Amino acid sequence: MRDNYGDVIGASEAKALAFVAESITRRNDGARVERAAELLAMEEAALSMFTSDAWFFDDIARIETIQVLKYAAFAMELSGDSARLENGLLEYIGDVKSNDPAEGTGRDIWRKKVMTADPELAARQ
Repeated sequence: MRDNYGDVIGASEAKALAFVAESITRRNDGARVERAAELLAMEEAALSMFTSDAWFFDDIARIETIQVLKYAAFAMELSGDSARLENGLLEYIGDVKSNDPAEGTGRDIWRKKVMTADPELAARQ
């Protein structure tokens, strides 16, 4: 199902849900279809974190890195375990300093540029 999900990425939500419903072979209730669709979207966001050359630059405050961190935030939110995953991520990037002192650290960038991009994420702060 995951490998064929690419056929509906970018399609309407209804088309994506229909694809998921057709792909599920057991108990096919609405909640199960919706969660399966969320998990596929989570997989897409997780893969998107690595599609950019963002990790090859030497500054965590660059737009490319911020974009892949937004993908990470979305994947974490869909996981249902975002607080634990966010804490783990911030252990790795939290103290990384931007080349621009005004940008601060990875933790600052996460708070100011990633979490504020989505009102639901910002509400968790």
